[in-house]
Parts: sequence; structure tokens; C-alpha cells
Amino acid sequence: MIENDLKQVFIGNKFFNQELENLLGIDNLSIIPEVQFINGISADFCLYKDNSIISIIECKGDNIGVTEYVRGIGQIMQYQYFKEKNISGNISKDCKVFLSFPNSIMYDCHFDITKFSYPLQTELLIINNDNYSPIRINPNIEYQNIQRQLNTLQISPYYFRDIRISEIYIILLEIVKRYKVRIIQI
Repeated sequence: MIENDLKQVFIGNKFFNQELENLLGIDNLSIIPEVQFINGISADFCLYKDNSIISIIECKGDNIGVTEYVRGIGQIMQYQYFKEKNISGNISKDCKVFLSFPNSIMYDCHFDITKFSYPLQTELLIINNDNYSPIRINPNIEYQNIQRQLNTLQISPYYFRDIRISEIYIILLEIVKRYKVRIIQI
């Protein structure tokens, strides 16, 4: 899902909007695209409640390279600064800053998102490509315990709740292939 398609999910998908409200625990959000701050910096989206910004979101598609992903991390760092200094005068103290991307970025790109430093108090908002359900992850908590060893295969650092039967079948085939598990037929 490229960035423009991801932005359309924020704007035009009522199911996603309801799920986002549930995830944040806030009803009747206003989602405003391309909110401009100082120095011409624009956030992809700001979520408003009662004329107060309660979330600033930067979106990235799955067709990016590592440089564009790192640029997204830099952008959320700048938004975190805007929050701390209340640059626009209407940013809530409880404002959440998110880097949002589709879950396909984790398997379509040639870099590992767990190997980056993320600004404190920012989170990842990962959108499922198939059903548009959002997952909220604090990378500074989730990724600090991930350690990779040689000859270790990590299928996904995320939850198994959104996988389909066909994906489980593929995982089982991969296990059989990699570990030469003997299948016993009854």
C-alpha cells in the first residue's frame, strides 16, 4: 500500500476511523489532513477533539527505502518537539505522535524496523493491509527486548491475531522446510 492509498484509509474508511477512535479511547475525532506548523512543516494528519490537537500522524507507504523511513522518524521527532513546546498553541499535553505505515512494510522492505532509534513518547500506528485495522506499538518498549541471534528466523515481531489460515499453512510449510520436520501421515 503506497502512501496515498494509506492516506485514503484515514480519510475515507469509516471502519478504520471507528477502530482508531476505539484504539485511542476518544470519540468523535476530526481527522484533518496536511496540517501546517512552523517553517512550512506539514504533518500528514492531525486528530482534533474540541479544537485541540490530540494526535499528530506521519504516514509512510510500503514502497519506500531506508532513507525515507528514517526521514519519517525525523519528522515524528520534530512533531514531538512541537508537542513539547506547544508550537501552534492548541496541542494537547496528552497529544500522541505516530509514525503510521501499512503492515506490508515489514515484509516488503529490505530493512528491519526494529533496528532504529525512535523518539521517546512516540508510537507506531501500523495499518493492516487487508482489513485496515490499526495496531498501536510503542517501539521503545516493544523492540528493546528483541535480540537476534545467528540462524534465527523471525517471521513477524507482531501479533498473530490478524493472520489467516493460509498464512498459518505457509508458516507450517516453512517450518517443515527449514527444520526438516518429518511429517507422519495417519
